[in-house]
Amino acid sequence: MPLSSTDKRLLARAVELSATALALGNRPFGSVLGNAQGNILAEGQNDECTSADPTGHAEMNVIRRIAGLKPAQLKNATIYASGEPCAMCAAAIFWSGIRRVVFAASGQYFADLEGPSATLLPLPCAELMRHGSHTVEVIGPVADTGAETILQQAFPNQK
Repeated sequence: MPLSSTDKRLLARAVELSATALALGNRPFGSVLGNAQGNILAEGQNDECTSADPTGHAEMNVIRRIAGLKPAQLKNATIYASGEPCAMCAAAIFWSGIRRVVFAASGQYFADLEGPSATLLPLPCAELMRHGSHTVEVIGPVADTGAETILQQAFPNQK
């Protein structure tokens, strides 16, 4: 399914946030929540290193910021992520009521870059969502976003 211009714009913003996270000393992941009109409701970046919070993933930070929104507002929202949401983030997306995920780099790509030292729970986002009681559309990986280049900067000796 081709992405809309809004999807491309908001995914590009998530990738920009991943570069910011890396520049601040965190793992390079960014996320944006957009409504059906393409307005940004919240954005976040990975801060697990600088905050010393292992749940400080970009998607988790976005979901924390939208805690006051009503389920009806989230049902038509899309969360954009520079990297495939991990199992923790995917579950949080599901429980928040967000019904659509678009991501750039795959979790497998990141795992391959990080190499044998990686601490992984390799459950693809779409696989986790298939087990839910409501549908969450998952689109990705999306090529040519620049996300893989930023990941390579974080792990230059791996691939």
